[in-house]
Amino acid sequence: MEYTAIVKKTKSGHYIAQCEQLPAALTQGDTEEEALENLQDAIDLILETEKEETQKSSKSSKFIQRKIAIL
Repeated sequence: MEYTAIVKKTKSGHYIAQCEQLPAALTQGDTEEEALENLQDAIDLILETEKEETQKSSKSSKFIQRKIAIL
C-alpha cells in the first residue's frame, strides 16, 4: 500500500511529517530526510501493532467445541 506523507517546515527550522492515511503517524526531524525516515518507522510500528492486535482478537474469538452425549 502507498501512503502520502505531508511534510512541513517549522519556524524553528525543524520538519514535521505526518501520514495522511494514518494520522497517528506523526513525527519530526532536523532535516526533511530525517523526518521522512522517522515517519516510515512510525508507520511500520503502527501497522505491526495493528497486526498483533488483530491476531490476538482472532485467537480469543475461537469457539470451543464439545461433544455432548444425549442419553
